Amino acid sequence: MKNKSTKIFALLLMVSLSASAQEIFKFNSSGGGFNFMVGQQGYNASPYFNKDTADLSSAYIYDSASKTTSVANFAKPSGGMMNFGFQGYGLYKSIILGGELNIGVGNASSGKQFILRAKGDSTYGTTSTQSFGGNLMFNVGMVALRKKGLIVYPLIGIGFGSSGIRMKASAASRVYPDFTNVITDANQQNMLVWTSNAVFDIGLGAQYILGKVTEDNAKGFSLGFRIGYNTQFATDNIKVNQKNAIDNPDWKTSKPTLPKIGASGLYAKLLIGFGRIGENR
Repeated sequence: MKNKSTKIFALLLMVSLSASAQEIFKFNSSGGGFNFMVGQQGYNASPYFNKDTADLSSAYIYDSASKTTSVANFAKPSGGMMNFGFQGYGLYKSIILGGELNIGVGNASSGKQFILRAKGDSTYGTTSTQSFGGNLMFNVGMVALRKKGLIVYPLIGIGFGSSGIRMKASAASRVYPDFTNVITDANQQNMLVWTSNAVFDIGLGAQYILGKVTEDNAKGFSLGFRIGYNTQFATDNIKVNQKNAIDNPDWKTSKPTLPKIGASGLYAKLLIGFGRIGENR
């Protein structure tokens, strides 16, 4: 992962540097701004649905009202997550310092419950699974190009984040799926399986201020775009709802080995806000 992130950063830096060699690293830009961000964040839910290490694919359900036992199938979420957040930054001598908060929500994937009958199974209810995540980061970067109201900049972020899977079923009571042979909490309608760990982000951004613009200064409403790669480092500190999976009471004498799970993926974001960019005075 470290080598992959290094290669991506080197590529983004080369692209930004080649944009305009005569404008690079003059260390003469100042300003700041605030942006609302919306975009798409990649997310791979496969580790939660790996039958060799972790399996959230199915569970037995008992409906207390109808006294019916059924089996529920939980589909793996796909397509990544819609990402929303805020970014604030200050700029001095072309060095960017700031922070951001991101929240991601994926599309729900539907599954079915089947009644267990000797004469054949039949559809009984529905299930849904949905990915989620969020992180808080400190950012540092550098203005590689400034031309009137336009800036282009590489950016690195370091922080802390959480991600996981939200699961629902229509039955009133149930036993949740096994997670590496850990029997999860029973008789709850919703379940969150998630992890938290350090986050690393690397990206390339561009913004243009549409307000009052001169050759040396710009101020006002701004639009921008940012692409990059975000990773929450893998960990086996996995939680089921608010409890650690490893501390389940079914494992008093022996503890299972949990897989290491994190969240990594490419992203693309639209930036909408306001800012000021100009020469140091």
